[in-house]
Amino acid sequence: MMNQRLATIVCLLACLVLVGCGAEPGQAEDTSLSVIPAHPAMRSPTSGPAAPPTSRLPEGHPPVGGGAAGSPGGRAPAGGGGGRAAAEVAPAAIEGSLASLGLTVELPKGWRYEAGSSMRLGTARLPAVDGDAGDGEMSIIPAAGSIDANIARWEGQFRDDPKPTAQRRMETAAGGLDVTVVEIDGTFSGGGPMMGDRSGPKAGTKLLGAIVQLPGGSGALFFKAWGPQATMERWRGEFDSMVSSLGPAR
Repeated sequence: MMNQRLATIVCLLACLVLVGCGAEPGQAEDTSLSVIPAHPAMRSPTSGPAAPPTSRLPEGHPPVGGGAAGSPGGRAPAGGGGGRAAAEVAPAAIEGSLASLGLTVELPKGWRYEAGSSMRLGTARLPAVDGDAGDGEMSIIPAAGSIDANIARWEGQFRDDPKPTAQRRMETAAGGLDVTVVEIDGTFSGGGPMMGDRSGPKAGTKLLGAIVQLPGGSGALFFKAWGPQATMERWRGEFDSMVSSLGPAR
């Protein structure tokens, strides 16, 4: 009799436990994980369903998908200047940086200039002429190595290593600086992913370069401009005038 009472009490206690846990008597408890609610960032401000995706990026966000950022004029530079656009500056800002190195120059009007970086003292964009796919680009960079080594390196940035169509060493009128001017035509392949350019080699490219020995034997700079041939021919006169204006800072 006692054993029957104990069995009844145990049965009643088991039922109470099942009811307290939210399970029906005789139904196995569900031990599976519940669905994790959506993160608040995936919901709309009204706490409704997740907001639909948008193709509009936040202001200032770099482009996605590997495309080059547009230049201020609306075209991507032709010379491998893809990636995040740099801040546009007045030419006087770059001229001041060069003056601190002992060099004066008059940068051409009509070009757009960008601030320097860890690799460059400055960058210029040469606006494309009608029919060309992109702007030209000029970099101003401290040059290491000999003049011949730098020219050979520029040649190596073109398919089949074309020889310069023009090369001359000159002294500028103002100050007698030693300047080597180089011109190369061909298929340019000196950009590539490491330089932020994924568009591949560019046929019909013209390079105009000037290697300048700084006063006092303190090193050298090069002004390397390259882009579609028609655009570079359009700006050739301005490039030559810039080279002629080079002189020692006083």
